[in-house]
Amino acid sequence: AYLGKARLLLATSRAAEGRRMLRAALEEARRDGMRVREARVFTVLGRDAIRNHDPVEAVRWLRAACDVASTGGLHRIEADAGSTLSSVLSGAGDLDQAAHYARRSVEAAERAGDSYHLPQRLAALAEIEAKRGALAAAEETYARATRLIESLFADLPKPRDQAALAATMGRVFE
Repeated sequence: AYLGKARLLLATSRAAEGRRMLRAALEEARRDGMRVREARVFTVLGRDAIRNHDPVEAVRWLRAACDVASTGGLHRIEADAGSTLSSVLSGAGDLDQAAHYARRSVEAAERAGDSYHLPQRLAALAEIEAKRGALAAAEETYARATRLIESLFADLPKPRDQAALAATMGRVFE
């Protein structure tokens, strides 16, 4: 509930109140050893920094989210925060660090068994590799994402379900 209310406040003229709520929740989570809450609050603070066009703060919060999630075995949170962080770093032109966090995101998604989001994480990594000039690595990563999507299609016998999957996975094929 605290995250939902804080997110709503961040989207209004009461954003400062939402940030205060998040910082209080972060202190509580640290004090009580609540790693899931701590990682989620870091992620929300990172996304708030992105909305406010503050990439330095976004990187700081999202790195903290990745680190907490990684040490806590929170693979889905690590994959999500790492993916967002790699996007911020790529946008800032730090392609080496962007690739590092994109790989971490892929690895965390694999550990979580998140076969639905893994192709998208791979596509993001491939885009960064291509920007870095590592075209062979990018091509192999795209091919891997494509193979995963094809395996997801094989598990969906209904055309309607396949169409929904194609719509959500379209980025991989761009």
